Amino acid sequence: MTLLVGPVSFAEPATAAPGVVRATPSECGAAAFRKPNGSLYTCSFMDNFSGKSLDRRKWMVETSDGLSGFSPENTCYVNSPRNVFLRDGKLILVGRVGSPERCTRTYRGTFRTKYTGGAVVSWERFSQTYGLFSFRAAFPATKKPGYYGNLWLSPQDQIYGRWPRSGEIDVAEYWTGDPDIVHPALHYQGHSRADVAWDCKVPNVGKFHTYTLQWTPTVMKFYYDSTLCFTRSWKPWNGRDGRPFNHPFVLVMSQGLGDPYFQVSKELPNYGAMQVDWVKVWR
Repeated sequence: MTLLVGPVSFAEPATAAPGVVRATPSECGAAAFRKPNGSLYTCSFMDNFSGKSLDRRKWMVETSDGLSGFSPENTCYVNSPRNVFLRDGKLILVGRVGSPERCTRTYRGTFRTKYTGGAVVSWERFSQTYGLFSFRAAFPATKKPGYYGNLWLSPQDQIYGRWPRSGEIDVAEYWTGDPDIVHPALHYQGHSRADVAWDCKVPNVGKFHTYTLQWTPTVMKFYYDSTLCFTRSWKPWNGRDGRPFNHPFVLVMSQGLGDPYFQVSKELPNYGAMQVDWVKVWR
């Protein structure tokens, strides 16, 4: 999953932008883990989706024709209440199968697809380098191949160049065609198969589980329901200073379908929803 940012650059403000909500130190509650030095993490961002609509001070709805050029796989990501909405204290992101329509992708032209998806991103609202990033979510319950969801982090700015040079962190990437396996992964210049976990088993992914990343300057650890499933250090593509994972990343949650790894099943339900109970970040 990638955010492809064009020549326009958005710098992170030195202070909170007007209207941006920052979490209080105690708002997230106690973190599940301590920092490597033994000290406590402090809450920096939290959303439990308790309102009637998406908090636009924390999130923007990402679309295929948006400035970021968000355009993975065969899904057209749209700003529609049919694909992105809140219900019963949860964020609902929906992939749908419909009639073929033309979709415009920023920087990549147009294509025809019958798949629409929902995605939100904290771009220009919240970003952070290092810390603890945690999502409590449930993926589509079907085991028929076709739906694809991801809880992930993307660069606030492409300071080292287009994907993958500025990095990508997949906290929990899931394909319905690969039941009970959820993949954490790193993407960067020099990425290899060793940067992806291929055996992180999560029974019944249609139920809620907690997916957590602990990100330090030298190593990333991925926990599913507080159980460590993947540890990975990376080799900086320039051989020094922790690149590309040494600059602020934003939060992204997306649900689509029509991925390149599994042929979409003819028996796939026309509606597949990711539910997100909460997102919490500590620094």
